[in-house]
Amino acid sequence: MSRTTASLLILLAAVHLVPADSLSVIVIDTIAVGAWPKAVEVAPSGKFAYVTNFAGGTISVIDCESLKVTKTIKVHGAPVEADYSFDGKLAYVTDFQHNRLLIYDTDSHTVKKELKMGINPKIIKLSPDGKLAFVSNWSSWTVSIVDLTKDSIIARVKVGVNPRGISVLPDQKKVYVANFDTKSNSVSVITLDTAAGKFTAKVTKTIAPIKYNPRHTVATPDTKYVYVSAFNSGRIIKIETKTDSVMKNLKIGGKPKTLVITKDGKYLLIANFGGNRLDIIETATDSVIVSIPAGKNPCGLDLTPDEKRIYLTNWTDNNVMVFTFDRFSP
Repeated sequence: MSRTTASLLILLAAVHLVPADSLSVIVIDTIAVGAWPKAVEVAPSGKFAYVTNFAGGTISVIDCESLKVTKTIKVHGAPVEADYSFDGKLAYVTDFQHNRLLIYDTDSHTVKKELKMGINPKIIKLSPDGKLAFVSNWSSWTVSIVDLTKDSIIARVKVGVNPRGISVLPDQKKVYVANFDTKSNSVSVITLDTAAGKFTAKVTKTIAPIKYNPRHTVATPDTKYVYVSAFNSGRIIKIETKTDSVMKNLKIGGKPKTLVITKDGKYLLIANFGGNRLDIIETATDSVIVSIPAGKNPCGLDLTPDEKRIYLTNWTDNNVMVFTFDRFSP
């Protein structure tokens, strides 16, 4: 199938599902990367993106203007997820194989420093103020909290079995951690406290059951809700942060993985691994309004800073699809 034909089919799919004058989502390119691309993270500048190739042991650097891979970084490990400092000068990448957090200089794309984490680190998520990093350790069932001003671990918090997704509320008072294993099927709520100049972090609630296999979490910009992808039940769970209780259980089918929410909180984007598609939920109604075919086993997902393009990794196809994301007011 030609790229033009694929784009036309995707546009038609969007026309059938999206309310008039709402969204236009069209694939514009497919970029070959390394083996088993896990995550894609676009830099704050919007000029480049890091793609973590889990089986390939590499990071593909994509130029966001040319949509070409301009560099392949050898990790000598199994890179999982990434995040950036606010100025984009540093990239933080977890290495599942060697239990470390790698800190890259994004000008030279070389390792500046590495920090020891727990066993098999997965997600890396920076706090809204950029001073802390939270890393979920899959096999030690902990979250490592790193003070990025000193590049040192200041807390290790015990959570559920096989923690993965992490979201930090914009007000930085609570952190939500998805515990993937069926022994847990839960979300741990970590409360942060800096009273009297002393930092503390502890689990204050466990939200369960979240069936089945909660994988990724994302908070709404207004801090009122956290969305969770329940991988093996094909559901999106909506948690109210005031009570830390489940308020909605949305059946979307497939096996949802990575979640991204728009800056205004109106749209939730979903990499649907089992459905081989990109889903978009309108949060005002919590209903799927876009469902677009992707490659085999979509996994990682990100929006450019201007929210004009979507980047989606296809785990089995070893590529990244790039979509337009145009919004129109009625």
